[in-house]
Amino acid sequence: MADFRIEDAAFSGFGLLARRPLAALTWALVYVVFSAVMIIPFAGTIVSMVSAIAKSPTGAPSPELLSSMSDLQSFNLLIWAGSLVVNSVISCAVFRAVLRPEQSAFAYLRLGNEELWVMLVQFVRNLVIVAIEFVLLIPLMIVGFISVALSHGAGGIPGIIVGALVVVAVMIWVSLRLSLAGPITFTERQFRLFESWTLTRGRGWRLFGVAVIVAVVAMVIYFAAVILGLITGLALWGGMPHPASVQALLSQPPGQWVQALAPLLMLIASLGFVVGALLTPITLAPWPYIYKQLQPGVDIAATFS
Repeated sequence: MADFRIEDAAFSGFGLLARRPLAALTWALVYVVFSAVMIIPFAGTIVSMVSAIAKSPTGAPSPELLSSMSDLQSFNLLIWAGSLVVNSVISCAVFRAVLRPEQSAFAYLRLGNEELWVMLVQFVRNLVIVAIEFVLLIPLMIVGFISVALSHGAGGIPGIIVGALVVVAVMIWVSLRLSLAGPITFTERQFRLFESWTLTRGRGWRLFGVAVIVAVVAMVIYFAAVILGLITGLALWGGMPHPASVQALLSQPPGQWVQALAPLLMLIASLGFVVGALLTPITLAPWPYIYKQLQPGVDIAATFS
């Protein structure tokens, strides 16, 4: 029976990154441009909200803050919808790079039937996972409240923690069993969700091993970027910013904030670009690689030559 090696799958993204570094940079640039396009129209609202928070040291929500929060609801909806589209396009680009490496034009980026099907299957997959989580949390909350009430205090807390860990474990297991829905849907150009459940039967622990390795690598890259950002940010700021300096900056007109924080914003954007270029292939490539490996009669070596 066809299968995959955990280490080969987990590190397949590094191979893709080494072979197609310009494509990875392009995918990261798409994320950066998308973030800028989404944030710029609402920049004034975000700045107003931060300013309102700074003017309310007691934490009591002012009318200005409530108005800004209301305006950001449309921002959140736009971010969600835009993220669904962009994530689907980028995911399909990575799938294409792994499964159809010869289609390298435009850094494998397209917007066609494959992307629309993957967008749909990712949306439904997320709904299924959230629904399962909701169903599991309801009895956990009920049992937890009863346990706390019967124990007259914190005696039921350990049971709640154990139950929460069980819910998390189930959600991870379901997510892994449905992890190949995207590559299958992309390849067959049809809605394929529970076919992933069938294809991953008996391979849960191997998928979990891949996910753990990928998660550890991603965390190392992320924390390295955070540490580098802190060191560089402190150098740009001239040391740890004093609370009085921060308060003085927030008391200025919002237009002055951008000028003062421009180097820091550029640093964050640059680090985000680099991290995105690294993590996109590293976190997405293992799943189409596994799907390719599980197809009998397919020469996977030819795909990665």
